[in-house]
Amino acid sequence: MPLTFFHAQKASAVDPVKIMMVGASITHGHSGDYTWRYRLWQHLQADGVLFDFVGPKTDLRDDNITAGTHDYLDPDFDQDHDATWGRPVLYEKDTIAGEMQAAAPDILLVFIGTNDLLFYSTPAEAAASMGTFIDNARSVNAGIKIVLSYLTPRTVPSGDPWIANLAAYNSLLGSLAAQKTTSQSPVVISDPTPGFDPAVDTYDDTHPSPSGEYKIAAAFANALADNFQIGSQFGAIPTAPAWPQAPTGLIATPASGSANLSWNAVPGATGYYVRYRDVTAGQTTFTRWSSPVTTTSATSVWMTNGHTYEFAISTRRYNFDGPTSNVASVIPGTLAAPTGLTATPGGASASLSWNAVTGATGYYVHYRDVTAGQTTLTRWSNPVTTTSATSVWMTNGHTYEFAISTQNSHGTGPVSAAVSVIPGTLLAPTGLTATPGNASASLSWNAVTGATGYYVHYRDVTAGQTTLTRWSNPVTTTSATSVWMTNGHTYEFAISTQNSHGTGPVSAPVSVVPHA
Repeated sequence: MPLTFFHAQKASAVDPVKIMMVGASITHGHSGDYTWRYRLWQHLQADGVLFDFVGPKTDLRDDNITAGTHDYLDPDFDQDHDATWGRPVLYEKDTIAGEMQAAAPDILLVFIGTNDLLFYSTPAEAAASMGTFIDNARSVNAGIKIVLSYLTPRTVPSGDPWIANLAAYNSLLGSLAAQKTTSQSPVVISDPTPGFDPAVDTYDDTHPSPSGEYKIAAAFANALADNFQIGSQFGAIPTAPAWPQAPTGLIATPASGSANLSWNAVPGATGYYVRYRDVTAGQTTFTRWSSPVTTTSATSVWMTNGHTYEFAISTRRYNFDGPTSNVASVIPGTLAAPTGLTATPGGASASLSWNAVTGATGYYVHYRDVTAGQTTLTRWSNPVTTTSATSVWMTNGHTYEFAISTQNSHGTGPVSAAVSVIPGTLLAPTGLTATPGNASASLSWNAVTGATGYYVHYRDVTAGQTTLTRWSNPVTTTSATSVWMTNGHTYEFAISTQNSHGTGPVSAPVSVVPHA
């Protein structure tokens, strides 16, 4: 039976047990992970243990972000830790004292050494570094409690040196714990290796999948319960959740003989598999593309125009293929309705513009004269090939409606939402500014489509004038100068448009105070 060194305080205690998790990538975790730290936190929370994870970091590794990320699959836990991707105990032994001084932990949970065996040290050298690590930790806290984890197996070919090195290091680690342990500063072992299958419990032959995270957390939980009476035994390993996370927001846009797909990125994804089926052809199951794509978009080609297809996307994380996204349907060869249609009035005309539609080779203009009682839209006889058009020979003052439909070699698409316009009307100018001068003011404003002139309107507010007076003649440019003004008086100016069909509305006024 394991020895009991001290009893952790429960929820009624004043001070929580401070636990610092020390390690490299397996402890650090990557974007899109839960991490074993999260699973241990869940277990201790459920047991009612009063504890606090401590350490200098809270982040996850992300291959695309140097500073790290916080894209945990569930961020709702105490994220503090002392783990750095790629860290060997060879380096950690020299930094642990400073990290302990800052965090003041009561217990260290240590999972480190994989990088030492792969890149830096022999098993004996790595074990020696761990011995120095323990000594340096005790130099800060002579009563520190330490749990050392055996390293988990990796998927390697038969005869690979890793196999023998792993066995040797774990054996040396067990001996080291027995040699270093004291009643004041116990050193015990956490063993996640029984039943640990790297083909299932890692996603890339080294780093833990959700099931591997559970097994590492369970081993630490059992060590805490058996040796320190912190919490209870972990119990049976739960069924791991579906992982990696399914993409969201899949949309499919039709084109001729193809479809353009896009979806939202999933943290930690190394690729995405496209799955499809031709519903019209009677296919009932989805076929997966043979290779994943590495971006959040793809184009499916060699499709039959007029057939209904369904698509779904799954996330690839190294050796793992996750659940599928929402299903998106599409019929290649069809065209979407244009969006963003606007109509700007002119003299007996209207200028139309709209957004381009993928796959369209032309656009039909549809119109009706509402004032004349027309109830249906009439389509122009020929399409235009740009995203703008001008309608002429219109009756000034009548209300017209316009809509646009798409066209290509497979036919026409649906009609856009309609917009209204009254030709002959003018918009109010915008952007009016007034710059003061000596008994004068310089005015400028934005041009208005269809205007042939502009009227200046003014009033002397200081003199008590309550209505704007219009200059007798329009100006033909977008600027004017008002003179014979009284310095120190506040004036207001506004501008209206003019053409052969009449005048338009007055702009918003601006104020100015001329001075010497």
